[in-house]
Amino acid sequence: MPADFTLDESKKLIISRARGHLTLQELMNHLLELRSQFEDGTIDVSWAQIVHLEDIESLETVTSQKIRQLADASDWPEACPRAVIAPDKLIFGFARMYQMWGGSRTKYFKVSRTETEAEDFIRSFRKKADPVSM
Repeated sequence: MPADFTLDESKKLIISRARGHLTLQELMNHLLELRSQFEDGTIDVSWAQIVHLEDIESLETVTSQKIRQLADASDWPEACPRAVIAPDKLIFGFARMYQMWGGSRTKYFKVSRTETEAEDFIRSFRKKADPVSM
């Protein structure tokens, strides 16, 4: 499967991975699968997400206009931080477009080039959101 995810319950972390030749429909399906996890109560706004895009070979049928449609269709909870790892320039650019067009849904959204940078963002967000547990 070109896009999938695992849930790390101990860290309340959704780890999404995309690989190979990815299409817009596969990205949409991934968002729908995650939405169902919210709807059935498996995950909630206390969770964060790290999206690994390092292993994408191509983004088939994906254009800037379709990235905007994807951002418009996303109903990701505003309070959930997300970090995208995108070392490739083109994919990094698409992720930044998604962030820009996401409006308030991407308020806590970081596009990074490394896993360390993504993890630091999530950790920093959680420390700010819950300073008592530091």
